[in-house]
Amino acid sequence: MPTDTLELKISTTATQNLKAGQCIKSSERPIIGSKGLLWHIRIESCDTWYDYFRSFVCVSKAEELRAVGTVEVGPKIPFTRAFDASIKGSLNVIDGYFHSSLGENGFIRIDITFTNFKSDIYTSGIVDDFITNTSHYATDVTILIGDKSLEVHRYMLFMISPVFQAEFEHDTEEAKTGKIKITDFEFATVKNVVDYCYGRECEAKTTLDLVNMLRFADKYDIRTIIKSIEPLLSRNLSIDSFCPIAQYAWDCERKDLQSKCALCYKENIASIGLSQSFINMNPSTQVGIIHALGPLCNAKLDNDLKQNEQTYSLIDADKPTVLSFTTDSDHYPTDARIIVGEQTINIHRQYLSMISPVFNEKFNGDTREKRTGAIEIADFDFSTVKLVIDYCYGRQVTDEVLSNASDILRFGHTYKIQHVIKQVEPLFLADLTTDNFCSIVQYAWKYEKSDLKEQCTAFFRKNYDKILFLPDFANIEPLLAMDIIRLAASVKE
Repeated sequence: MPTDTLELKISTTATQNLKAGQCIKSSERPIIGSKGLLWHIRIESCDTWYDYFRSFVCVSKAEELRAVGTVEVGPKIPFTRAFDASIKGSLNVIDGYFHSSLGENGFIRIDITFTNFKSDIYTSGIVDDFITNTSHYATDVTILIGDKSLEVHRYMLFMISPVFQAEFEHDTEEAKTGKIKITDFEFATVKNVVDYCYGRECEAKTTLDLVNMLRFADKYDIRTIIKSIEPLLSRNLSIDSFCPIAQYAWDCERKDLQSKCALCYKENIASIGLSQSFINMNPSTQVGIIHALGPLCNAKLDNDLKQNEQTYSLIDADKPTVLSFTTDSDHYPTDARIIVGEQTINIHRQYLSMISPVFNEKFNGDTREKRTGAIEIADFDFSTVKLVIDYCYGRQVTDEVLSNASDILRFGHTYKIQHVIKQVEPLFLADLTTDNFCSIVQYAWKYEKSDLKEQCTAFFRKNYDKILFLPDFANIEPLLAMDIIRLAASVKE
């Protein structure tokens, strides 16, 4: 299960001023993979010890979960504590610590992994997850920025940007050489955009980093970046970050962001209007901000404005998936289909070629599939194929994954989609019982999983009196059944 991190900025003064019954809460974050569960940090004062506060992890529903992680307090008097406990509604992770440990720039940071919840949505994979462990589909485009370069996949660029797609689909220098020269953005900005689109760790931390990414996205019409990252600027507008955000809002004609910037300026005119960064702004932007004040005479900001610029984390933005790229823009329609019986799934042939060497061979070799744009699949049912394709695209996948795990794994092996195997296999093998023994045995022997063979052999040895009389065991291939019995008999006590 994924580990999540949440940090609450809180000062000594804030905790000292808490009265009985009052609390301070962080924002809520989703528990990935759960049925809509959310979690947050809650801070309370201690009723019996005036100089202390308490910290809780809170979950939105009273469903019993397991919570494992660490809580860190600082920076004035640093303190770190590990926890591993059941949680039903809330869990006290700090039962009394000094207000003074925080200081005026204090924080409480919690790294946490939740388990034992009822699964509904299975976490979707990002593009990089699917191509990291494959060697069949190499990068084929070089982006040049000064004396530095980035290697990318041509069809990844097609998918994220209609501008890049046009550069490669016409008789251009880029199409002939496989190279794109970018002169109006710095290397760090282009790398941040590429990393974010692939789903990799992104180094963008400041307002200027995000604004530069958004300017790049505006030029190349990467709508998913604008949709995901622009709200971060609006939510984290501060006096220090006002000018770069306002300049972006007016340069790129973002009307909603312009209104919020104008309102921010109205309520902080002395702090902003006399700052050197405002004085150095483009005069047309200054005039635009002042003109935008007219309709806002009675309006107020919906949250308290921060003085200092915040450190950003793109964990607060939705990670992009193929689905987000292909639905946020209509420039890259599906161009192939998978046929299962009488049902059809529309797909992008080059994306499936990127994640599967089998699909790559079918769509890019001298094949009927390449000529017709259709792949017929007869050895899997429609629900299995659709679950895998939905997962690869980043659609929400329900707990059908658990009930169809053996077929999904078989599909993953047949089409060599390594990330599907990596993600689903632990679920399939998590709990070996007499009920699932036969299906796991067949999987272990077919795909030569040596560790799993040993596990199955040991389980058979302990439970042979039950397994031998199972109807499913009677239907196992005779040679496989004999091999299990032989291995179990050869195990030394």
